[in-house]
Amino acid sequence: MKILLNLVPLKSGGGVQVGLDFVAQARSIGSEHEWGIVATEGTPFTKLAESHNIKILAIIGSDIASRVSFELFGIRRLVASYKPDIVYTQFGPTPWLRGVTNVVGCAYWNLFYPELDAWVRHSFVDGIKKRIIDAYRSHSLKRADALIVESAAIVLRAQRIHGLPAEKVFHVQPSISSLVSPETTHPAVKQLCAELPSGFRVLMLSGYRAHKNIELVPRIARQLRQLNRNSDIRFVLTLRQGDEKTVDILHQAAQLGVSDMIDNIGPVPAEGCAELYRSCDAVILPSRGESVSNNVMESWIMERPLVVSDLEWARSACGPAAIYFEFDNEHDAAMRLAELRERPDLYNHIVQLGREELKKYNTPARRYQQYVDVMQTIHQGSQGPRTTDTHTPIHAAN
Repeated sequence: MKILLNLVPLKSGGGVQVGLDFVAQARSIGSEHEWGIVATEGTPFTKLAESHNIKILAIIGSDIASRVSFELFGIRRLVASYKPDIVYTQFGPTPWLRGVTNVVGCAYWNLFYPELDAWVRHSFVDGIKKRIIDAYRSHSLKRADALIVESAAIVLRAQRIHGLPAEKVFHVQPSISSLVSPETTHPAVKQLCAELPSGFRVLMLSGYRAHKNIELVPRIARQLRQLNRNSDIRFVLTLRQGDEKTVDILHQAAQLGVSDMIDNIGPVPAEGCAELYRSCDAVILPSRGESVSNNVMESWIMERPLVVSDLEWARSACGPAAIYFEFDNEHDAAMRLAELRERPDLYNHIVQLGREELKKYNTPARRYQQYVDVMQTIHQGSQGPRTTDTHTPIHAAN
């Protein structure tokens, strides 16, 4: 097949990591297909080496005007000139296209969990803007010939909340990134980690996003100090130095008297994440919502226990292989962390459950192939096998 791979929506964070891994698999095992890539300037995709089956077709400006222009007009011109069999958009709104198979990977968790109110912490004006964008994205879902999601819970919600036909919604189990493994090393990040103060380090690996709820971390630290237990528990953040939100969070820590319990080392490259996991003792994910988080599988493969918000998306993603705390409850989170620190048996039990849970997930190669199988199925106008097993692709060829 000739596939236009639209990576324009991916600018930072876990989505970029997933995109890079997808291209790596296309290069490694997808030589029978031709991939034409379009991406946003300033992202790692612009530096990808071309090969016999991978070409960079266009680089789109990172400003909002360029993005809107591309979504409304530019992609149509690109399709007209490139003449692909399929347009696959990874984690973005569905392009306005006709005469070509239009497949979209969707990771907009906020479209499927309206009860969690993704924008509750934004200003009134910003919240209105975000909700208008959500309305556009929700409407765009119906334009796709196929929607691929990586959460079984979202498959059902897509049908119930958005009225999408079951035959158009496909579930492909996520995979651990090939960029993160116990064997992966990165000298620069390793040196950075070596300079961290000693203690029981709890990693919050994410750039700032409101739904990540990173503001909870200083409050958890204060609760731990007030418990007068486990004074060696500390947190490692990866926020961009100097950003307004970073300054706010660190100022909050200072006001609460816990600056000495929080180390912000700044962003690290995807290739260096394994060093961070290796240097920390546990992982925390206090998010309000996620579609699928790389932190989940990465914590499992790096054998670090995961402490996570007790919400439906987390239960669907983690199963028994996590320690849950009431969402946004710093006292409950502190108690769970204190217990984890004090009980080696619990620590080892959660790590073992992670090993077992990881066996149910895809390898990067298998995930890539299932995405391609969906594209071929839709392009050929047929439907794949169907099952309702949470850990089996609902509409993906095996």
